[in-house]
Amino acid sequence: AVYGSTTDLGWFTEEIAPGAARRNLETSPDVRALIDHNPSLIFARTEAGNLKLREDSVGLFFEAGPLPDTTIARDLLENMRVGNISQCSFAFYVTDYEWEMRNGKDHRVIKEVELVDVSVVTYPAYADTSAQVAQARSLQEVFDARPKSAPSGPSRE
Repeated sequence: AVYGSTTDLGWFTEEIAPGAARRNLETSPDVRALIDHNPSLIFARTEAGNLKLREDSVGLFFEAGPLPDTTIARDLLENMRVGNISQCSFAFYVTDYEWEMRNGKDHRVIKEVELVDVSVVTYPAYADTSAQVAQARSLQEVFDARPKSAPSGPSRE
């Protein structure tokens, strides 16, 4: 989410106000990182510890890693490496907003959200977003950086 950026959603325009996710982030929500908002294409999750969310001066920022050793993650990284996937989106519930008229059209300013997922996407609603692979020169380096053992947690016996 790029704060202050406007998108045309057909019968109205919309923008995300700075700080819209702040209150929700303070509650440590369990958010998933998906491809194209598809829950079958998950590659990270805050509760699993491999998805970090924060606000910065641009908007909502997320970082995923280490990624699982899955076909989905490998395919995602390769599609990002060659430039097929280069933008983001997020799914949310609007908890506070305002309507106004702008350029003769209804305009919604989203002031607060509850996050559901962050996604790397083929078709973003907001064109100003970006996604990139960082801190790796190759896919092998990404997977080599994964922890060698599973994190300790509750027993599932």
